Formats: sequence, structure tokens, C-alpha cells
Amino acid sequence: MTKRFFALSAFAFGLGIAAATPIDEMEPSANVNGTLGLGQIVSAEAMGQGRFTVTARGNLYQQVLEFPGGPKKDAQITTGTLGLGFGVNPYVDAFAGVAMYNLSGSDPDNGAGLGTVTGGFQGSIPFSDKIPGRVGFQLAVLAGTASNQINNNYADGYNYFETRKGTDFSFKLTQTIVFKSLLSFRLHFNEGLVTSLQNDKSALLLQGAGIEFAPAPSFVLGTEFHSRTVLKDNRDSDPMWFVPSVEFRSAANHLNAQFGTELSLIQERKDALDRSLEPWRVFGAVTWSFNPNPGRNLDAEKARQDSLSRAALVEQARRSQALADSLARKSREDSLMRAGSDDAARRRADSLAARARQDSLALAEARRNLDAERNRRTDWEKEFLKTGLLNLEALYFETGRAEISINSKAYLNLVGRMLSKYPKLQMEIAGHTDNVGGAAKNEKLSQDRADAVRLYLSAAYAELSGHLSAKGYGSAVPKTTNATAEGRQINRRVEIAVLNKEVLKEYE
Repeated sequence: MTKRFFALSAFAFGLGIAAATPIDEMEPSANVNGTLGLGQIVSAEAMGQGRFTVTARGNLYQQVLEFPGGPKKDAQITTGTLGLGFGVNPYVDAFAGVAMYNLSGSDPDNGAGLGTVTGGFQGSIPFSDKIPGRVGFQLAVLAGTASNQINNNYADGYNYFETRKGTDFSFKLTQTIVFKSLLSFRLHFNEGLVTSLQNDKSALLLQGAGIEFAPAPSFVLGTEFHSRTVLKDNRDSDPMWFVPSVEFRSAANHLNAQFGTELSLIQERKDALDRSLEPWRVFGAVTWSFNPNPGRNLDAEKARQDSLSRAALVEQARRSQALADSLARKSREDSLMRAGSDDAARRRADSLAARARQDSLALAEARRNLDAERNRRTDWEKEFLKTGLLNLEALYFETGRAEISINSKAYLNLVGRMLSKYPKLQMEIAGHTDNVGGAAKNEKLSQDRADAVRLYLSAAYAELSGHLSAKGYGSAVPKTTNATAEGRQINRRVEIAVLNKEVLKEYE
């Protein structure tokens, strides 16, 4: 069994390596618990502090053969699970879930009801971002509330944990490999142990492996392999199944939709009286995931540290200059007052002069550090600090609308990080249109677009919220003629203008 599992894991690794492409700012994949992962695979990555996820999943399969301990032939088994996940802090997530089931075509056992209620938490070891691997764990309680286990042979059936009558405790180790150069490609490995409060249920060994990769940012392909073994007697009690899936992601409304099928990988048992899994089960899931601070914590902290570092260098240079001037002045005064005095006075004057030279060297070093920081600025950042005006050339809207294109958000993030480095600036986001259409309509459209940019930057970079205003000028301030299509395109623009331009001198 173990050799088969690792062979399948190696196959999964080879299958996914060829199709990976980067993903930018899309909602992550979630498992049935509402935490990160694939359909049932658990990721070792934490969700992130404040992220809230809701997952609804439905499953369906048909009983192909009739045998003792299972439903009747052609019975329909439907289950559904609602999972909730929440990022407690950067390294710990909490989750809860409830399952429901419906059995039809298997008189007299037909019926529907509440299934397993699940709750627990999982953690991720805070490794450095330079390390591609992640390691974590998951602890969960599975409170069986179902009135019908549906499958009563060993730990059989895809729905085993969804329709439990007894209470179980689960512990899993999780590992995830994240390829930095291929952000859309991840490998997941899970190893777990489940113990039950039922005397007739032996402990279970769980194993799983999965890959996820995205040919496009909104399109994710998943592959999972699962194994569930009864430790007390594993000769004929080893369900193994393969799970291909496809997921569609939407960044606009934080929704992901996933569809897939679970396929049995094992033959019928030797005595032919029962089987561990039916040939297939299909499933579909919808996930809503939202993080109020998406990916900006590290950027904001870096911008804050850069700003503090620059301020410290400026203050150090100012103090060094003042001290050097003071010491030099004192040295000259002492030299004049004590000219011709004893050697002790001359030695003190020499000491003060040496101190002045040292402080002058410190001042020169501080100025060199400031020059190095200026050299790291981009050309458009230098132009912005020189003119006090930034034209958002890579910002796009739908024609006649104020919704920011998803392709423009990465560009706005670059602009936000740059603006955060200059906390003393007061800026106006100005919207402009061409002269096509009515003046009132153009003014409203330009105001809405300026407001949309201000709201996005303020939400992504809270430190900018008190430094941005927005105003729509309509077609009143063209940059060129509106008589040509090229001129009208130039006039349709959004600009960021510095209102207190005198402050720009402090950043030169």
C-alpha cells in the first residue's frame, strides 16, 4: 500500500511540473474545511490573519453493487458540507463544519439528516520566506451525529467521515512545497491518524498527496491521491482514490467554484462480499474567501521602515553638521583665547579639532547614504518628485465606467508603495475626460474614477488615507486638442498631483 501511494505521489509531481504559471492576486484554493488546500488535501500554509472563508460542497454517487453493510444496488447517496475557516493570526487557523446526507433507493434505510459536525485548528511553522517548504499540523474533532452510517464495513465509503455515528479525533501532519519562480505551483503532502471513541472502530492511518497549478490566473487544475487504512487489520481495508478537479477563480467577488470526481483505485476484496469504494463520486464546491488586508502588511511595513530609515539619516546628517559647526567654532575660539598658553590648552584644542574632523566624516557618510537612496529611485519616481505630477498611464477602466480593471491593480500597488515612502505629501487624484458626451456626465464619470482610485489606494495602504483627495474635472482641463482620436485618448486620464509642492524639496 505504501509503495503504491508514493509511486502515485511521484506521478502527481511529474504531471504538474510542466503546466505551472504565476498567479497574481487571486483568491487561494480552499478545502472542505474552509482552510487552504484542495478538495480534501490540507495545505501547510496559513490563511493569513483576518482571512475569512466559507465553503459549501455537495457530493453524489450511486451504489453499483449490493453487498452486506452497504446500501442497495442503484441507491443514490448525496452528502453536503458547509465549512468555515478563519485566520486567527499569521500562523494559526481555526475551522468548523457541518455535513448533511440523503439516502434514497435503499428501503427501509432511506432518509436524510444531519451528518458529522467538525471543529478544530491548524498551525504553520513560521519558516523564513526564503525556504520553499512549509510544515504544519491539524487537530480536529469529528462529532458523529448521523443516524445512519450508510457504509458499515471497516472505514469504507467516500462518505465515511461525513455520516459518522461515533466521535473521532484526528491529527494530521502537513507539508507544502511552494515554488517561488512558479507561484501557481504547489505540492501538498498529508499524513494523519484518526482514533475513535467507538470500541469496535480501530485507529485509521490517513495519507494524501496533491498538486495544484494554474495555466491561467483564474483557472486551476488539481490532482489528489488519498489512502485510508485500518491499522488493526489492513489486509482488505485499504480504500485508495484519485481526485482530479478543476477550479475557476474570480478576484472581483472573492468567489471560487470547483468541480471534480473521486475515482476508486482498488479492486474488490478477495471474498467478494463487499467493496471499499464505489467506482466514482462527483462533487462541486463554491468558496467565498475574503481578506481585509490582502498582501499589504509586508509592503506597508517595508515602506514604513524605509521612511524611518531615511528620516533617521536626515536627522543624523543635521545633528552631525550642527555638532561639527559648534565644535569647529569652539575650537577656533579656544585657539584664539589660549594662544600662547600652556601645552594642555593646545592639546585640548587639537582634540576638539580632531573631533570636528570625525564629525565631518560622519556627515559625509550620511550624505553618501542619502545619495545612494536617491539613486535607487525609478525614473518615473524621480519625475514625480521633480514635477509633483504623476500620470497613471497603466490605469484602465471599462468604457464609460468607473470600475478599475483587474489588470490595473498590480500597477496601482506599485504606485501605492511608492507614495507611502513620502508621508509628508498631500495629493489630489484628478480625473479627466475628453469632450465626447455631455459636460455633466463627463464630470460625474471623472469624479467616480478619481474616487475609485482614491478608495483602492486608501484600502490597500492605510497610511495614505489621510493624504489623498479626489476631484473630477470632466473635459475642462484638456492636455491637447479633442479634435482627433489621439488627442481625445490623451485627454482621458487620471493624474496624481502634489498639493504642497514646497515639501518636495525635502525629498530631493
